[in-house]
Amino acid sequence: MTKKFLSILLSLVLILTVVIQPTGATDSTNTDSEFNFELLQKDDNIVKVKATRDNGDELYATMDKNTSEVTMEAVEKQQQNLFSILGVTEGGYETTLYTVDIETLDGPIVDATITSVDTGEVFKISDNVDRVSAQLPALIPVVQWGGSALLAWLASHALSMTIAGITAYVITDIAADIKKNKQYNYWPAWIRKNDIYVGGEAFKSDRDAFDWIKKKNSGENSVFARTSSKADQAARAVTGLSKYNSEHQGVEGHYPHYHPLEPDRITQFKNHAWFLNGT
Repeated sequence: MTKKFLSILLSLVLILTVVIQPTGATDSTNTDSEFNFELLQKDDNIVKVKATRDNGDELYATMDKNTSEVTMEAVEKQQQNLFSILGVTEGGYETTLYTVDIETLDGPIVDATITSVDTGEVFKISDNVDRVSAQLPALIPVVQWGGSALLAWLASHALSMTIAGITAYVITDIAADIKKNKQYNYWPAWIRKNDIYVGGEAFKSDRDAFDWIKKKNSGENSVFARTSSKADQAARAVTGLSKYNSEHQGVEGHYPHYHPLEPDRITQFKNHAWFLNGT
C-alpha cells in the first residue's frame, strides 16, 4: 500500500512539474507594451534596460559605450513542482548571465548570438525569434522570449546600431572623439532616421577606408573623415573624381560631404564622405 501511494505521489510530481507553469506567457503577437520595458541607467558610459514578463521573469541588457560590449542577465522563477505548490519547499529565482555577440542590430533587424556564461548554452536570436508559438509557451526561456526586442530597445537608447559586427553611434555622440583623434583618418558611416551613425572603431589605415568606399555604389559604404581634405581624398579613391555637396549646409543634423563622381563628371555615387564643419 505504501509503495503504491509513493508511486502515485511521484507520478503527480512529474505531471505537475511539466504541466503547471506560470501564467501570462506571450505568443506570436508580442508588442512593446507586453515587454514592460524600463530604462534603468543611461549616461556617457553605460546604458542598461529591462524587460519583465507577466509571470515575473526579468531580462536585463547592458551596453558599455566605451567598449561597445553588450551583456544580458536573466532572472527567472524556478520551475514549480508539487512540493513548492504545497509549501513544502519555497519557489526561488535563478539568475543567468549571458555574453552577447551582435552581427546586426539595425532598427527592427536583429541578428545576435547569446551564450550562457555558466553552461555555454547558445541562443541564436533574430528579428523573428520572439514570434514563437508553442503549446507550452511559458517553457520558452526569457532570453529567447524577449532577447530580440530588448536588444533593439537598448540600441534605441544608446543611439547605436550594429552592422556586420560594427557598432556605430549617432554622430553627435562621437564627434568630439573624432575631433580629438590624431591617429586615424576614417570611420565607417551610415544614414539612419535622418541621422549619421559612425562606427566606434576607426579604419586602421587609409587604404582600408578606400577599399570600403570603393566596394560598391551604395550609401551603406560611406565614411566619416577627420578633415575636409581627407573626405575629398576618400571620394576620389573610387574614380579619381569627386563632388563637394554643400546642400543643407548649416542646417542642424547635416554635415558637409563629398561624393565619388562618375567619369562623365555629372553622375555622383550614392556613397558619402562626410567631415566635421571647420576641419
